[in-house]
Amino acid sequence: MDKLPIIYGLIITYLRKGADQTKPISIVAANKRIKKVFQRFRIKVANPSSHTLRKTIGRGVYEYYICSEDAVIKPSQVFNHSSVANTRRYIEITKEMIDDIYLSI
Repeated sequence: MDKLPIIYGLIITYLRKGADQTKPISIVAANKRIKKVFQRFRIKVANPSSHTLRKTIGRGVYEYYICSEDAVIKPSQVFNHSSVANTRRYIEITKEMIDDIYLSI
């Protein structure tokens, strides 16, 4: 499998004229921009935020690596979770795993 690309630098920066583009914006400012993007593209999410994107990336990594155990370990390390079980709950795969067990019986 190909490796996922690594993005260095800031994705969302200040728009103000003369602002230091090397410094990150605040979480509040990022969340406001994320909400505007979700509205613009009519993406229906209860409360879009940077946390929404973080969970989406974790889930994307899990699916990219074909839902293997290694696919849970990688995001767990990135998110600095204390256990893989926390990551499973975080990216909402625990319930799916339990449902799959019942369906396989």
